[in-house]
Amino acid sequence: MGLGKQVRQFEAALVWPQVVGDIIANATEVKAVHEGELHVVCRSSTWANELMLLKPKLLEAIAAELGPGVIKDIRFTSGSISPKPIVAEKKRKKAVDFSSDPDVVLEAEKAARSAAENIQDKKLAEKVRAVVRAAYIARAERAAQGWKECPKCGALHRGHTKKCPVCKVENGRQS
Repeated sequence: MGLGKQVRQFEAALVWPQVVGDIIANATEVKAVHEGELHVVCRSSTWANELMLLKPKLLEAIAAELGPGVIKDIRFTSGSISPKPIVAEKKRKKAVDFSSDPDVVLEAEKAARSAAENIQDKKLAEKVRAVVRAAYIARAERAAQGWKECPKCGALHRGHTKKCPVCKVENGRQS
């Protein structure tokens, strides 16, 4: 293996946070790169399992950053990682953007006006409208991404069950 390819392999550790985003970067740490294999330690076995499912997409993203064939595999293990400050993800990629869809924007505006109609303070009323608009558009985007609506409380969730995790737990307590 040439020196250039070895250098690009070690660059994988440097680009890892940009490739995976802040949330995953805060829960993982690249420990080694050996013969095209990236070794990543995860904060928990849950993180390791979830990232195993994302491995093909992560390899694709690394290949887009470093070139094809530089990193051939990623090994995820759970273990201790260096403490890092938790940083909110700055730019979340959206599969669908409803912020410019006129129908969704119109419905969001109706909901926002309705929510703030009885608020006397103009600044507070505008803030309430802005929050309701954003929440309405985010809900439409999540629904388009396959999130399910809980039949009990109406919350959207990504789980495999009909009820959201909160209603599922509350249902278990009532039994």
